[in-house]
Amino acid sequence: MSLHFHRFHFFTKLFLCLFFILSGVQISFGQTSHVQTQEFKFTGNFYKILDRSGDFDALVLRFEGIFPEDAQVVDSHGNKYPVTRDEHQESYLQSNLILFPDHQTGFSMTGLREGIKGKAYFIKVPEFTLPESYKGRSSACTEPTVVPQSVWRAGLNPPTPGRKATPTRHCIVHHSASSNADTNSVKLVRAFYIQHTEVNGWDDIGYNYLIGHDGTIFAGRDPEKPGIEQDNVFGAHFCGKNSYTMGVCVIGNFQEEAPDPRAVDALEHLLSWKMFKDRMNPLDSLHHPDTVSGPLLPVLAGHRNGCSTECPGQFLFDMIPQLRIDIRDNLVECNKMDVSRPDQPNILIYPNPSGDEITITTPHLVDFAILNINGKIIKQGNSDQYRKVSINSLPAGVYFVHISDNRQRWIRKLIVSR
Repeated sequence: MSLHFHRFHFFTKLFLCLFFILSGVQISFGQTSHVQTQEFKFTGNFYKILDRSGDFDALVLRFEGIFPEDAQVVDSHGNKYPVTRDEHQESYLQSNLILFPDHQTGFSMTGLREGIKGKAYFIKVPEFTLPESYKGRSSACTEPTVVPQSVWRAGLNPPTPGRKATPTRHCIVHHSASSNADTNSVKLVRAFYIQHTEVNGWDDIGYNYLIGHDGTIFAGRDPEKPGIEQDNVFGAHFCGKNSYTMGVCVIGNFQEEAPDPRAVDALEHLLSWKMFKDRMNPLDSLHHPDTVSGPLLPVLAGHRNGCSTECPGQFLFDMIPQLRIDIRDNLVECNKMDVSRPDQPNILIYPNPSGDEITITTPHLVDFAILNINGKIIKQGNSDQYRKVSINSLPAGVYFVHISDNRQRWIRKLIVSR
């Protein structure tokens, strides 16, 4: 009985494998497959119909030879979706993800030239509801509420192991280029994850964080190991130059439309916390280690600052200069309230960054010295409880303030911006 059963099971699996291979459908018995594929050639009004077991929630199209700039997808209700190129996929002529408002069993396309060939990737996104507890807010100085992978990835395959860490010198802002009509952020994040892993073949989702239209922040690429922090995971998002970067994707297409203010507020909060934590200057520009001989890259940059792309969309890109200023102002306030170092609870230097003068507050008389990154003393003196120190003669850059009394010495990082 057992031998007959195993033979039946083997031949059933073999038959299913042959059937799916001949029909152009990919399936894996090692993990749950959320993607089916179908090759096509445009010979008129191409139309693909799946049976009920093949219902799908999202679609990605891959083309051979040329990307059709004017193509549109039409769903079963007659709704039209522009087919835009995925600029994060450098190996193929591939569309951005198209997420449908409900389950689909087929679609049609317009705007294709006769003879265009390609492959359609039909993505099934398992249903999931995000708990309300992940939509809270805190001050700009503290880590924002983030939906962890263990929550939003429920029911999906785990990423491929092998993560590594990288320090952050640049924060890179992206947009997903998905339709702004898609407001189910958690479904979009789950769909992006399936696209990145099962369509693109990546180890994991590419970004460190993703931000929904309502400001919900999702943890992106999985650190995997206890010693790697979420904001320092080596990602896959920035023109092949992912070292020393943190990637944040604001969900939506902002080439011709501005993002929701709640998403911008969440982006400002996340970046303020990150730059306060790592003592980064949002107004500064540095050489990326992979392009030392090239132009400087802003510490807070858009994807298009690093390569030829429209990402993060014109409207969001135009907001970045103001974001830098707002984050700088947040850092000034964060430095005033900085109690993160128990050995320095009553010594404050603000504003920081600054370009004119700083105030050093201490509970008693101390000596101070401002040193450049080479250890040379640039300015020194002593300070009573409220002492203003002019720094308008210092070139922009990073300095260290050594503060000491008869018993202890403290060191604070100072950023001079112009």
